[in-house]
Amino acid sequence: MNIRHALIVFRKEISDIIRDRRTLITTLLMPMLLMPILFYFMGSSIENMEKNIVGGDGGSARTSIGITARADTPAVRELLTRMLAGIDNVDLVLDSDLALLKDEKVPAVLDVPGDADAIVARGEPLKVDVIYDESKISSSGSANRIASAISDNADAVLREKLHSMGIELDDLKPAEPSMKSIASVSEDAPQTGAGNPFISMMLPMMLSILLWSGAIGASTDMVAGEKERFTLEPLLATCANRMAILAGKMLAVMAFMLVSLLSTLLGMGLAFAISPALLAVYGGSMSLALPPATAALVLLNVVMLGMTFISIQITLSTMARSMKQAQQWLSLLMLAVMAPAFSTMFLQAGDVSVAMMFVPVLNTIAAMKMALGGVLRYDLMLISLASAAVYMAAALMVTVKMFGRESVLFRA
Repeated sequence: MNIRHALIVFRKEISDIIRDRRTLITTLLMPMLLMPILFYFMGSSIENMEKNIVGGDGGSARTSIGITARADTPAVRELLTRMLAGIDNVDLVLDSDLALLKDEKVPAVLDVPGDADAIVARGEPLKVDVIYDESKISSSGSANRIASAISDNADAVLREKLHSMGIELDDLKPAEPSMKSIASVSEDAPQTGAGNPFISMMLPMMLSILLWSGAIGASTDMVAGEKERFTLEPLLATCANRMAILAGKMLAVMAFMLVSLLSTLLGMGLAFAISPALLAVYGGSMSLALPPATAALVLLNVVMLGMTFISIQITLSTMARSMKQAQQWLSLLMLAVMAPAFSTMFLQAGDVSVAMMFVPVLNTIAAMKMALGGVLRYDLMLISLASAAVYMAAALMVTVKMFGRESVLFRA
């Protein structure tokens, strides 16, 4: 293969892409514009949901909590008000028939037994039922926060009563749990670290999908598109051999894929730059601090996955009778990429198994999950890299074979 000829074909394909303004706008500019808008509205939705939960606004606004008629007595009101300490600006309003809860005017309603006044007068524990609407996140979240406040304040009252009697509550506990990671107690445990949960969840999924979708436009145009425009035959008639032409086209698709990927990631960066408050919504810092060896293994996995995708797309574009057919095939295969991407969205780094390292696409996603989650299992990452190399080599062999067969390349 003549490298000079391959670079000439590469420049020719890049020039064709640059001249196609529609492709540039839809693939490069639109992600940079849409991603900030998308993440802004996603973050705003999460913030609004948090504000609708009792105490979620930091106590800046008054919150109404319903009580039934049985709880609408001075003694019970006074007790409930003390038990809700920690939730600022709370008003207890009568909602005897739960109409306010049904109309979403209160997030929850507190109910007590019929003899609540007598129970309070005797100093006995009062059972408080927190009634909420489980179909609404704001109501269920508020109910959990109300129940937690009542439980915490009840423990505080109990602690004070015992202290006045010369007894400490902690001394009465038969056991006290303490949570420790295995990495803190065992020297030979796998190296772990705390990663950003949002990045660990979203980045592997987005990268795998973007690697496939970012190359569809270029790969379909460079073979199937050229066949439709009758420009492939003159290219094949030049002094450049098939391998040089194929290499130039694959390099151009890879460049287009990388630029498309970077434009999408840049759009995400712009979203957080425009609205820094989104960082808190999505788990804090977006910075990545990976050991050099880990970063290198992950990068090689991603590159090999990208090359595998490019080979598959060029092969199908070669076999397709038209550009439309190529786009249909590649769009359908998008489901095969999305399946492992979405199914592993909530996969934890510690749950990655050896079997995952032999499954296409899933192996790269699992390697990224481990790296971003701080589980530095280099043995599994190397297995993932080896299997990714095998799949890439197999895909390249099929691509070279299909591109070299004129019965496939020029079939009507």
